[in-house]
Amino acid sequence: MFLNIFSVWLGVFSVSFIFLPIYLVLDWRKRGTSDGFSSVTLVTPLIIQSFWFRLGWMSNDWMQILINAFNLTFLSGYIAAYAYYQPKRKYLIGQLIGAFAIIKLAFLYVDSHDAE
Repeated sequence: MFLNIFSVWLGVFSVSFIFLPIYLVLDWRKRGTSDGFSSVTLVTPLIIQSFWFRLGWMSNDWMQILINAFNLTFLSGYIAAYAYYQPKRKYLIGQLIGAFAIIKLAFLYVDSHDAE
């Protein structure tokens, strides 16, 4: 019973934080550019949420899978909005390539170990 309540609370807590960057997107829309903002604040949570998603997948925890899939979807939307309003996308592309490389290497490392 306690774990179910904790899972729901954790889900609400996690999802509430994922809506914070919406104010950045609204500011970019008003200004017409995201120039002057760092994409690191969007790419880093993408890496972390991917790891949590993978943990949920490995442990077959559907609550964790749903929460992190939801968060990854919104983070991808924020990154797409950043890319749309950013005139210089070179650094964002480099950060995304680096993030996907980190995620892939971490998943390969985890897959190379026996399930215990």
